[in-house]
Amino acid sequence: MWRSALRTHLRVLRPPSRQYALDVSPTGSLRKKIFFATPSSIFETYREHCPHPDLIHLETLLSVPHSNPDEQSAATSTTEDSWVSIVQQPTLASALDGVNNVLAHHASSGSGTRLRLPTYVVLSVLMKEPTTPAEVFAAYRLAQSQPPRDTTELGPLVMLLSAYWLVKHRMYAPLRGVVLRTLQYKHVLHAYQISLFLRIIGQADTSRELQKMIFILLDVAVKRELDLGVRTYRVLLENPAATSAVAKLVEYHMRSRRYAPNLAHTRAFVRIYGRAGRRTMAARHWRRIRAAEYYGPKAEYAMKRKLQSRMLEDYMRSFKNPKKVNLYIKYLLKRTARAMADSEASQSVPPPTLPRPDGISHRLWLQTLRTAAETTSVPEEELLAKFNAGKDHVGSPQKTLFAYFLVIKGLVRRRKYMEANRLLEDVLPMKDQFDGPKLTMAVEALTLANKPTDAFRLLLEFVRKQESAPSVASEHVQDVTEWKSAVYSPRGPLVDTRAINTFMICLFRARRPDVVFYIWDTMPQVFGVEPDSATFAILLKAARYARKFEGALQVAIADFGMGRILPRAREAELNPQRLGRDEAVAGLEALLASGERRVTGFWRGERAGEVALRVAWQVLVGNWPVLGTFTAPFQAIRRSADGPAASPITDLFHSFAGGSVETQAEMDTARGSARPYDGDGRTFFSIVPDDTAFRALLDLLAAEERAHQVPLVLVWMRYLRVWPSRDTLATALVYWGEVALEGPWVQRVREWRARERGAEDSEYIRGVKWVTKWVGRRNVPRKDETYRALARVRWFRDSQAIGQGE
Repeated sequence: MWRSALRTHLRVLRPPSRQYALDVSPTGSLRKKIFFATPSSIFETYREHCPHPDLIHLETLLSVPHSNPDEQSAATSTTEDSWVSIVQQPTLASALDGVNNVLAHHASSGSGTRLRLPTYVVLSVLMKEPTTPAEVFAAYRLAQSQPPRDTTELGPLVMLLSAYWLVKHRMYAPLRGVVLRTLQYKHVLHAYQISLFLRIIGQADTSRELQKMIFILLDVAVKRELDLGVRTYRVLLENPAATSAVAKLVEYHMRSRRYAPNLAHTRAFVRIYGRAGRRTMAARHWRRIRAAEYYGPKAEYAMKRKLQSRMLEDYMRSFKNPKKVNLYIKYLLKRTARAMADSEASQSVPPPTLPRPDGISHRLWLQTLRTAAETTSVPEEELLAKFNAGKDHVGSPQKTLFAYFLVIKGLVRRRKYMEANRLLEDVLPMKDQFDGPKLTMAVEALTLANKPTDAFRLLLEFVRKQESAPSVASEHVQDVTEWKSAVYSPRGPLVDTRAINTFMICLFRARRPDVVFYIWDTMPQVFGVEPDSATFAILLKAARYARKFEGALQVAIADFGMGRILPRAREAELNPQRLGRDEAVAGLEALLASGERRVTGFWRGERAGEVALRVAWQVLVGNWPVLGTFTAPFQAIRRSADGPAASPITDLFHSFAGGSVETQAEMDTARGSARPYDGDGRTFFSIVPDDTAFRALLDLLAAEERAHQVPLVLVWMRYLRVWPSRDTLATALVYWGEVALEGPWVQRVREWRARERGAEDSEYIRGVKWVTKWVGRRNVPRKDETYRALARVRWFRDSQAIGQGE
């Protein structure tokens, strides 16, 4: 405690930093003129810093009034006149139709050469606002068709305009492709280009997927020592979804470019680090605010009680122990009383006082309640006693509601579901004041208390309320003349993907994978949301869990393609994604009301694992077709370690069919999944798989006797720049060892034959070396991670065997 007091009394020295770069660079004008990125502002900024002839020509053509030629004259006109007509089209749909007509006319001429669109034509198409995701995807594919070598100077502008529309329509999978394509220009990118790209992503809706892309672009700016500007930092830091990794990289970039954080930056650092539990880093910026050691003049409003209490609350979120919170509050109370008694000291140096010298504020009490709720070692009785002692003195109904949900969340963490539902019944009459997190918490508490029907009805109520209410401010600001106090970030809907993910996780924990599959198929119709990476991971885990409910005879019949003799399901159960909204809602209500009925482990009339892997290939190869061209850097020597035990007849059939590890069905699945949509036209542009999703995919591949595809999944992760955790790598190496290692004698014979062919290492050792080269020796799994992965695999297989034996 004395160390904390000593640090508080120490005065933070002002670093020898500057607020603006010493060297005159194009980013100077960018900081002063561009606040919110729009297509027109992006184009104007790019033209100022890159006076390319195509940009001047495009600006000239856009200023000419549009004339609509008839179809006959358009067909007989020259190519240049066709380009001018496309540029002057008023809408994106008409421009895309003009491009298709020109390309079709060129193909029918029989010239045999490929017609390449001029860059200014592509830019004119991207300047037009799309109205549907299909138009956004068409414009994106048009931008991707431009060869990088032909657009060295204007290529980044093409990528910027594509990224703007993809971000606006929440199409994050193609956006990941734009980021990867932009990295091809990373050696020629200028500071203002990276700054605009970061500004586009940072001003979008809050999403964790975007934060990972921001991290990639920030890494390029750090390595190339590009000057981004203070307002770009503010856009990144004030995004509500900003992670501690992004904040840490922003702080490192500011320090390397000799920028001193101003008050807005410092407040954002306290909020981000406090939320992430980084107490030391949050304390450093908190002390800087209290000592007024930030860049710029001393702000008087920063020392007001309300703002100080708010920033203190953000800092105290980093405390993970209730005892430390109480000690820190006692220290602040003593310091406040001492400062109030000594008037001279209070006038010379404003102390970090509390709002009242005789007690803590409502905000700080809520923070202590939050810390106690998040610490599972605190007994349930102590948590409820702390809540009951202060709930009547909180003040406003909003704060009281917030306190209720803090305790409800703490009880759910302690698996006290009935107690949590008793508190939830007290606040359900106030559901008109629920926001997204509160609604999500209510759904979780109801579902885990074995009330999934009530949770579903609550979600439907908010969906209808959301549809009837006027739309939220989700359009980007077009005319902004000055920087506002808060960075533009549209408010998200109440029923979002996160709420549905929580509902699906609770149903999965309740052993209802059949409901999880149904929700995946009907999410757009029922809830009006699209899946994300977390939804994708839940689906793969549910498919793996559903294998426990498969019968050996049913599996053998399905493997031999004789599923037609099994009892046929209804058409609605086979294709729920084709249902209308009312039918989908009625089907989900009937499924939830069915209770503890027998789950068969089948989905859409097929084995759930096969359908889930087909969906996974559709998501990955459909969103990034280049993944379908990759090959594994090392090969397996057999399909699976537990294949014969799971289905001996199938294994015997595969052995007679041939020695190829890859089956014809798997190759057909991979080739047929190169489309960005499924058979019903549904797209998955909002899914950008992360480390958790890829680990679930590895588990499902091993459960479905396709562990030989583990190397291919690792190659996909490396291409998509998904950094694997040690647990994921340990899981992959465990599965890889099962299909790449034999017994001691057989393994020695294989190594002897490999040395005869000139290959020194076995397939397993080649895999380990490839992983080490990818992530580095420090990030290779250690013994603890490997033992944990082995225990995890063994536990699931034992539970699966018990489930099939029931």
